[in-house]
Amino acid sequence: GIYPHTLWETKDAIWWAFPCMPFKGQFKAVTTIPPQWYQYTLHTYREDRFSEVPGKDEIERVRKKMQSPGVFPGDSSGNRNKTTHVAIDTKAAKTLFQSDEPGVIRQLRLVPPSINSAVMDSVFIRITTDGKTTAYLPLSFFFGGYAKVNMQNARGLPAGFDGKTLYNYFPMPYWKSFRIELENRSVAPVDFSSDINWSDTNPYPANATGTFCVQYNPRTPVKAGAPDFVNLSVKGSGVMVGVVRRRVRRTA
Repeated sequence: GIYPHTLWETKDAIWWAFPCMPFKGQFKAVTTIPPQWYQYTLHTYREDRFSEVPGKDEIERVRKKMQSPGVFPGDSSGNRNKTTHVAIDTKAAKTLFQSDEPGVIRQLRLVPPSINSAVMDSVFIRITTDGKTTAYLPLSFFFGGYAKVNMQNARGLPAGFDGKTLYNYFPMPYWKSFRIELENRSVAPVDFSSDINWSDTNPYPANATGTFCVQYNPRTPVKAGAPDFVNLSVKGSGVMVGVVRRRVRRTA
């Protein structure tokens, strides 16, 4: 047996770990304490070379970054920057960023007027990549929370809230154009300050690189006794980088 103590975390009687454990043909996991609920996530590869175990130095490097939520975790922070302040009337939208040349968004930070749900659940962010809407959802979900959440608890490595600023550090490459908009669906005007870092060149080949996309499901009916429900349904190749979900009540 093993105890990957360098990767284990715990909170509210929940334990989680993300060790890399390559195997060929079969994998079995047992525990001395019967869990009330458990989940395993795995990759399956056709080639052995993809299943590499990270070294101790890499694990410690990630752990150190996880101890500083809100700090940009990447190596390429972008060579361009734009800061702006926008006032958005109710039922109106404003553009935070617009580019008609290739590039990569590296850092997106917003200072909201409030992190209560009246703002976070009612102001939507829309991202348009190369002319296609690739994200359109409430700020609470986009920055690692969910409906009616206390954003003080959203403190992830790639996205969250550091006590003052909402941050999203997922790289977002584009080859033709890119636009970020905020749409105010609340009953009152709102003010936002934004800080965006990007690279004004795109080093990623278009035929071998995916775009950053978010699928927002505002309502997913679930009946008591029904099997698992769909969180994501897409076609083609890609990599799922994260899920945020609020608890739903089952209906009879």
